[in-house]
Amino acid sequence: MDRPTKPLAAVRAAPLACLALACLTTACGAPPEVAGAPRPPVWSPPAPASVQPTPAPPPTATTNAGAGGTIAGEAPNPAPLPEALDPDVIPAGVKPSGFVAVWADATFFVEPRDDAATLAMATFEGDTRRQRLGQTIPFVVRGAAGDFVEVSAVPLTRPEPPYLPDADAHCSWFAFSTNELVTDLTLYVRRRDLAPVLAQPLERAFPDGTRHRFAPGTPVLRATSGVLAFMPTAVVPVADAPLAFSYATAPPPFQLIGPASKFRVTRTDVDLRLGGLPFRLRDRLFTPLAGEIQERGDSVLFPLRSRCGEHLVEIPASAVGRYREPSHGSGGGTALGIGGIGTGFGSAQTRKVQKGTVLRTADKRPAAKLARDLYLTADQAPCVDVHPRASSVFLASPKVERPAIALRLCADPKAIQPHQWFTPGGERLQGLKRGARPAGTR
Repeated sequence: MDRPTKPLAAVRAAPLACLALACLTTACGAPPEVAGAPRPPVWSPPAPASVQPTPAPPPTATTNAGAGGTIAGEAPNPAPLPEALDPDVIPAGVKPSGFVAVWADATFFVEPRDDAATLAMATFEGDTRRQRLGQTIPFVVRGAAGDFVEVSAVPLTRPEPPYLPDADAHCSWFAFSTNELVTDLTLYVRRRDLAPVLAQPLERAFPDGTRHRFAPGTPVLRATSGVLAFMPTAVVPVADAPLAFSYATAPPPFQLIGPASKFRVTRTDVDLRLGGLPFRLRDRLFTPLAGEIQERGDSVLFPLRSRCGEHLVEIPASAVGRYREPSHGSGGGTALGIGGIGTGFGSAQTRKVQKGTVLRTADKRPAAKLARDLYLTADQAPCVDVHPRASSVFLASPKVERPAIALRLCADPKAIQPHQWFTPGGERLQGLKRGARPAGTR
């Protein structure tokens, strides 16, 4: 008897289901609601029947939708936040060092001069920077002279594809990335394009039991009252904070979903409080998780964790539910990845440039190194086209325009070496036409 098989549509839909599951387990944290399936029990402490969820306050003249409860280009999630002010600019005489957060819409120069070739990673259509808190790119400072700061990409000890959060990523919406042909790419930005950040951890505890601890490098903006600090899940008001324009240490590694997660936030239309100041979670795909919570009658103290720090906030009990880790089924989970960008090879490529060779701009400035061997044909120049870009480390990232850009970098022709290809049996392929086969092979 023939065994029953799955419908073809179900087989084709499996990759899409895996991708959706990967989203929920990497960037979102909570499984989707399935129609007709029983909903998990919602935790709620004993409370009088008359207790109702905290109603959403109406927007006021001080509501800052762009920097507050929403992201530019999204439907607003009103939050009673003070209005953000225009970003501070690094004072003259202050020399950045360590790491910096560069605004994603900054102009990048290939040489430290005004008439040099430029690159743009992103553009903020119709918005100002005060509406784009956290939309920055972390870089390592290589040097500073005059109005320019030399920067390079932040090295990751465990690099992953740009659409998956990385434990080594800094507190920012974006990360700098390029193709896999080059490494140690350096660029220049103007001082005015450095975003204000926290140089040191900012830790405070409050009488109401809440507390915050912001990590170094957290983007911040002054507001009409106090300071606004960035988190992927929310913009958090702080009574006061010292602003800086570089930071010496990277945030510690962060695990998005802990093995003991038992609770989750189920609503984003309620006020959270930190030190008595209200704010709201972004109305997006983020679902904060927690292993433990503290009961407080009709509210609970819920920990918010991210690469930007750890905070204990007060939230209505009606907005907290049980978390049930999604099942991966018998298939053992999902796997996502991006293949490398190859230079290709063939018998016509009779020359190569070795990995680690310095690549230079059109003005002969050293700008990067080859990340691997570059194979060339007899008439091919020792150059590569580099595509720098602002890649989001989150699936639910802000909407920005990403211009198509390319930067041509070349090695010194003296670095070219002859190269020979061999068959698995050791037979030379040099001099054969592309597509030809050596004698005795199939």
